[in-house]
Amino acid sequence: MRHQKRHQRYGRGKMTTFTLTKTKGYYYYYCYDNGTRRRYSTGLKNYKRAYQYCIALDRNGKLLPNKNGNVLFSEFSLPFWKWETCPIVTDKIERGYHFSQTLCKNNRGSMEKNILPTFGPVPLASITPDMVNTWLLGLKKPRCINGKNYKPLANSTANKMLRMLKDMLEIAVRRGMIPTNPVPLVGKLADNYKKRGTYTIEEANLILRDKDTWSSPLAWLASYLSAFTGMREGEIRALTKEDIKDGYLVVQHSFDVTVGVKCTKGEKERHIPIPEDLRKELLRWAPDEGFIFSLSGGSFPVCPKHLLDGLKQRCIAVGISKKEIERRGLCFHSWRHFFNTRLIASGVTGEITRAVVGHESEDMTERYLHLTASDMEVVARVQNELVKVVG
Repeated sequence: MRHQKRHQRYGRGKMTTFTLTKTKGYYYYYCYDNGTRRRYSTGLKNYKRAYQYCIALDRNGKLLPNKNGNVLFSEFSLPFWKWETCPIVTDKIERGYHFSQTLCKNNRGSMEKNILPTFGPVPLASITPDMVNTWLLGLKKPRCINGKNYKPLANSTANKMLRMLKDMLEIAVRRGMIPTNPVPLVGKLADNYKKRGTYTIEEANLILRDKDTWSSPLAWLASYLSAFTGMREGEIRALTKEDIKDGYLVVQHSFDVTVGVKCTKGEKERHIPIPEDLRKELLRWAPDEGFIFSLSGGSFPVCPKHLLDGLKQRCIAVGISKKEIERRGLCFHSWRHFFNTRLIASGVTGEITRAVVGHESEDMTERYLHLTASDMEVVARVQNELVKVVG
């Protein structure tokens, strides 16, 4: 059943048309917002009352609800976590902070999978703390989205989704679209982040000492290099011949399949000393142009899976089972933890350690710029000791 009424807007001097329709027992009214036809619920089942309700709304200039608060979250989210349009990203960059394109893309995928299914069809003003809390707890359970099953999120990952939602709604508050942000009223989950493990000296010796036992010599070289420098996988994959200097490496780039060559995570160039034998090995693999760690003659970096698979195969071969690898969280990144641990255990200061491995805190950034060659000598000493032990 459809009813259409025209009436004079009180004190406005112009005609307004709204249409009442009945759906599943309740009346909804349609009206136009700058040429766009929109539908709102009256919450009433009686036509006369629904009509009078609409007249009263129009009398008070509220036939169209608050536009900002009535914007659906899905519409509000359109520019978010897109590199050129995301207000969070552009704001950080304008303020001098770093934000990687890779993180931006990953956040977009996380939002589409974990946030939009729940909040997409909800008006911004209708998002309540209770709704957010129910959603957060639901992330810990198995879910089915568009026919696809998803495993429960770890608490630490769910907390990241909560922070992402908070940051997005903070923009809505700043723009005057909603009066307050409901997320801060919701407590985060207990952080159960599984720490990555590291290799012992004895395990490193068994894994690295004989490259001929590896299924891939390139995978061995990548692990060996990371164990002696703490370099990230992306930084290793981005290495070229130009980065190899007399006695040290210049670490200034990283490689990501999404954006290609980019700055390192901390956006700081690092000079890391390396043993002479390792320098010669890198030069032996290095093409005149292109990437050193490549299976295509330097035109494209080797796939991360190739490096990880080679490492896992070698771990299993020396007696570290798949179950043990999983339990301890061992992976390629564990070499970074290994080298960091060796430096600290050998008495290298935290300042120098952070400068070498790239673990920079904001308050230490400027101090890193003043490290001298003599400061790096202690790092070379640790590396030489590792050569004797690891091989």
